[in-house]
Amino acid sequence: MDRIEELMKVADPARDAPGPRPFRLAEVAGPSVASTARRRGRRDHLAVWGSAVGVAAALAGGLVIAHEWRTAPDTPAPPAGSGAGEGSTPATTSPDPALAPTDLPNGLVPAHDQVYLEDSDACAALDVTQVLTQGDRALATEPWEYPVVGCVDGIAALTMSDRAVHAAGLDDVVTGVVLARWEDGRWAVEDPRELDGGQVAVPVYHSWPALLGYQLPGDPPAAERMAEQYAQIGVDAGTGERLLGPETTAWTVDTPAGSWTPGAAGPAEFSWRSDATWAHDELSGAAAGGGAEDVRHEVVYFDPRGRSVARLVVTTSAEQAGCALTDATYVVEGRRPTGLRSQLGSLDVGLVTAEDVLGVEVSTTRLVPSSAPDSGASCDLPEEHAVGDVAVHLDGGRYQFRTAQEREEYLATQEYADVVRLAASVELG
Repeated sequence: MDRIEELMKVADPARDAPGPRPFRLAEVAGPSVASTARRRGRRDHLAVWGSAVGVAAALAGGLVIAHEWRTAPDTPAPPAGSGAGEGSTPATTSPDPALAPTDLPNGLVPAHDQVYLEDSDACAALDVTQVLTQGDRALATEPWEYPVVGCVDGIAALTMSDRAVHAAGLDDVVTGVVLARWEDGRWAVEDPRELDGGQVAVPVYHSWPALLGYQLPGDPPAAERMAEQYAQIGVDAGTGERLLGPETTAWTVDTPAGSWTPGAAGPAEFSWRSDATWAHDELSGAAAGGGAEDVRHEVVYFDPRGRSVARLVVTTSAEQAGCALTDATYVVEGRRPTGLRSQLGSLDVGLVTAEDVLGVEVSTTRLVPSSAPDSGASCDLPEEHAVGDVAVHLDGGRYQFRTAQEREEYLATQEYADVVRLAASVELG
């Protein structure tokens, strides 16, 4: 079984159909307003929140992204920079960050800071609201729904933003990269396939943050999986890097916010970047995963590129459960004080690195008791905190950093500064 498929099955044991398959088939008329109250499943799976891989997601216009669960090609993937292999194009140099465009045409939203758009008529005409799925149906209605990853040799890589997934009312899905190809003077998604009910399925690929973001023990190296994708697409490694982006664990936005705006979620008040989008859900009773009197307020924070980077949950009932990670340890870095005080005393916010139930070491920004040491047993560090009459939970994007240096670099990003500022601004009346 493909390890990505296995990971997503672990994320939701109900999805136990054997064999390769599309992960989710659903249809929506298009994105709804991002701030909406609705009944939906809880999103507490580690594999679902933040960077992960291997799903299908419902899109505007009835399009469905269906992961093909492609196997490795029969012939080895071309090594980096070789340009070898049937159907490959001549090797090109890796994208120079200094050459990355600062302004993209047609309102395109960059997926990362090194987006490469080839100087060609095709890439100049790239407009995600004009990319066709089938017939005259467009891929998106707004540029932010599909940030561009790269465009070269008549191929464009687009990734569905977390904000678009949330706005469409979808849950427990992780987005991937969709390819569009320039043919007969227009852009159209790659290999669309008609499904029952008028839906359309297209292949999904994965970015470096997705491949690096959640690897199970025993998985092939991310570089090997990326090389397989280059071979599947039919490009050499240099072109593939320009198309699918740089090899980094996280694509963060390093632009400081111009201003911050006050907001509220039930009893919680806080502030957020004015150039980012927030979504606020208020769930009650069974929809909140609790009793009839339970109320759950959830705020999701998306960066200016539509990627989810933080979630704040305030509920009227505590959800503390037994700890199964009796042998796991944690490390807290980058601690900052907040104004919150729980039953354990004052709370800080910090980047917590710990092992999860699958044996994978991940890092996420969380609230931690000020009295807790910087390292210790994971079971001693609660994820949810009783503050007055409510329980408060915060987590940021979840990353599987490869080295301590990568964690240190993340601590210096604007994303971490923003999440810390959010946590420090929370007040409960």
